[in-house]
Formats: sequence, structure tokens, C-alpha cells
Amino acid sequence: MRKWMSNVSIGVLVLVMFAISLVATDWEHSFFNKEDVRTGQNEKRIEVLEEYVSKIGKVVGNLIKEEDKRKESLSKENSFVSECFELTFYCDSKPGITRSGCPVRTGSVASDPNVIPMGTRIRFIGFPSPIPERGMVDDTGGKVKGNILDVFLWRYEDCVQLGRIQCKASWRKDAIGRYLLIEKTKQKGD
Repeated sequence: MRKWMSNVSIGVLVLVMFAISLVATDWEHSFFNKEDVRTGQNEKRIEVLEEYVSKIGKVVGNLIKEEDKRKESLSKENSFVSECFELTFYCDSKPGITRSGCPVRTGSVASDPNVIPMGTRIRFIGFPSPIPERGMVDDTGGKVKGNILDVFLWRYEDCVQLGRIQCKASWRKDAIGRYLLIEKTKQKGD
């Protein structure tokens, strides 16, 4: 959403600058005539145009500064590059509704919202088959604190068999936006 808004802001700015250039061109043809040359009015009009151009330059400079600040704040937000996490698994014979209001499904992930925000897309790499390739943080758990991700699976046997898995998490980007990449770390028995 923010990227779309910044693109719209830049687009509007380009249109405004184009409109001003058209007006300035029109002023040049209609306002700068031979009579004005004799009376010295051209210099005053040029000063007014230069003032408008400098104001537009300041606005553009401020927009660029704001965009740089926004990019910097996004890079600081969820700034870990790679951290150790623990995957746990849960199941329920009558799955309900997640904290986000969506029904529980395979790929539903509960996390501590102070560590990983709700709505974060997740990709699981190098895990055994009952773990889905993709998931989304759409739930929080009372006991899910810190670097723990609790993944919903349909079968209790799968949850028991998988137990707890140590993994590494890192932020990545794709065409849609940011997502969290979860990779299995090597265990002693692997």
C-alpha cells in the first residue's frame, strides 16, 4: 500500500510540474510581448516564474526526504537478518477461528505479535511433508512467546512425530512484498 501511495505521489508531482511548464510556456507567448520589453515587465514575470520553480523544487526535495525516511524506517522494522526460531505444531479436532478472524487451516501460524506481526507471509524450506510450503501468521497463542512459531496441522500424529524443530528465519522480498523464509537447521540426527 505504501509503495502504491508513493508511486501515486510521484505521478501527481510529475503532472503538476508538467502543468506548470505548460502554463509557463503559455505565459511566455502571451505575456512577453514587445510592449513589455519596453516597459520592463519581463523581468518581473521572470522573477515570479523563478519563485514558482524554486517552490516546486523545495516540495520535490521534501517528498524525496520523506520517501528516504520511510524506506529507512521499513528497513529498521523487523530488522533481524537471520535468527533462530523454534517450530512447534498443534492440531484441533474442531478447529475454530484465528485471531485474524479467518478459519484455522493448514498453514495457519501462531506467533508472538511483538516478534512477527500478524499477516506476515511465510515460506517453509527443507521440512518434511506434513509441513506446508507456505503459511501465514494469522493467530497468536497464549503460550507462544518470543521466537516460537506454532504451525497448525490436521493430524495429531504428525504433530507428535515432528515435535519441536529448530530453524532459522530471515526476511526476503518477492514481487508481492516481504515474507519470512523459514529454513530447517541441521540437527545432530540429520
